[in-house]
Amino acid sequence: MNRHEGKNSISNMESESNESDINIERIQESLGFSEADLIGRATLELGAGSATLARYYENNNDVNITSLDLEDDQLKGVKNAVQADAMKLPFKDESFDFILELGGPSGLGGSLDNTTTILKEMKRVLRSDGEIRIGRGYLSPTILEDPGDNLSLEDRKRHFREQSKKLIESIGFNVEEVDTGDGVYDFYYRIIKKPESE
Repeated sequence: MNRHEGKNSISNMESESNESDINIERIQESLGFSEADLIGRATLELGAGSATLARYYENNNDVNITSLDLEDDQLKGVKNAVQADAMKLPFKDESFDFILELGGPSGLGGSLDNTTTILKEMKRVLRSDGEIRIGRGYLSPTILEDPGDNLSLEDRKRHFREQSKKLIESIGFNVEEVDTGDGVYDFYYRIIKKPESE
């Protein structure tokens, strides 16, 4: 390798590292967590795609991330990668402290029945003191009750936010919407199991 090629490959590695840092920062910001939230917690990266989180933290022994996606080709080379359908999670009850759905709720299920099934599966594998973060934005409008065309765009978005929250609560969760910016999609859901007595 000549000197010029060496500089280019170092430059490319630095560029890839900077892009990775930026992606992680965006993910953490959009779901309101930090590395400290992952340490010592069994974490499920649901709908992981290319497993951005697991790849980023692969050398941190204090972070335990299991990446799950329906497509296994994106998970190649990822430690703790599982190719499976989120509608039938291949884990024991109460396996995880923290579940992150990075693709956003609009990617959850594609239909009301599928979304409900996935949410129930997430609840099943979540420990009683664990939490789920789903973001950015509300569930897919195609699976929710349409309010009709007589509402303004902002009122329609507000309606879908309310419907999404009601659906998640109906599974047996307490739901908090956490705003992360000024836009209508700039929020995530912080979800915990309702205590058995509720």
